[in-house]
Amino acid sequence: MTEKQKTTIPIDEKKLTTAINSIVDQLHVQAASRDSVTGIVSELKTDYGLNPKIVRRAAKIIFDQNVEEIDQETQAVMDIIDNFNS
Repeated sequence: MTEKQKTTIPIDEKKLTTAINSIVDQLHVQAASRDSVTGIVSELKTDYGLNPKIVRRAAKIIFDQNVEEIDQETQAVMDIIDNFNS
C-alpha cells in the first residue's frame, strides 16, 4: 500500500452521530465564549475607556505568555499587563 492509499472501514452510524454532535456542542461553547469575551471587552471600553483592540491584544499576550515579545508600538498593552500583574 502506498502513502496515497488510505484504509477505510464501514461507517459506524452511532459513532459518527456522536462525533458530529460533539463537534456541534463545541461550536456552541466557542460561540458562547466569543459572546462572553465581547461583553467583557465592551464593559472595559464603557467603564474605563480602554481601546477594545488593545484589551484583546493584552489578553492574548497574557494567554500566550509572550510578554517578552512585545515591542515599543504596543506600550499601551504593556500598561494593561502591568496593571494586571500588580
